[in-house]
Amino acid sequence: MADITRLAWRQIQQLCEESNMSMDSSKPAPLFETPTHGTVCPVCGKKSYSAAGIHPQCAVQQADAPRQVVLAAQKKEKKQLADASKLLGLQK
Repeated sequence: MADITRLAWRQIQQLCEESNMSMDSSKPAPLFETPTHGTVCPVCGKKSYSAAGIHPQCAVQQADAPRQVVLAAQKKEKKQLADASKLLGLQK
């Protein structure tokens, strides 16, 4: 059986050599360029393959940004009030 397989393989090689064909098994070159998949995430700048074009964790970060600004302003105001009350307490 192995001899028959070798013989058949040799015949295929000879046919390819005679017809100037190569037995290259590598991939053929693409006929046209395909567009790259995924868009760039507007938050982190990396490729995102989600339907919305933004990573879920980046969407959460983007949605929380206004709330974080408000919380930071409230914290700053609270600290200023505490500092003012300390100053007023020291002056008495």
